[in-house]
Amino acid sequence: MVTQITNEPAKIAQIKTEHRSLAILRLLCGQPGYRSNDRIVQDWLNVFALSGSQAEIRECLDSLERLGLIKVEQKATLAVIEMTLHFTW
Repeated sequence: MVTQITNEPAKIAQIKTEHRSLAILRLLCGQPGYRSNDRIVQDWLNVFALSGSQAEIRECLDSLERLGLIKVEQKATLAVIEMTLHFTW
């Protein structure tokens, strides 16, 4: 069976979301204490052409938190993100 590849916006958005999640986990793996904040995450995603709106990034963080991979804690104007499972790539 031949799978047809399309440029459907919904499919592209899903792929981008998955790549954002992976990039966030990779960033946290390399940080002291496996921690960072949402502004650094946003800048990191921009480097890899995975930028998105604050709502899209927040949705990605919420998804990773629901999976138990990260913990997000609001501190003043920043969200502090900490990896809960420590592993290496």
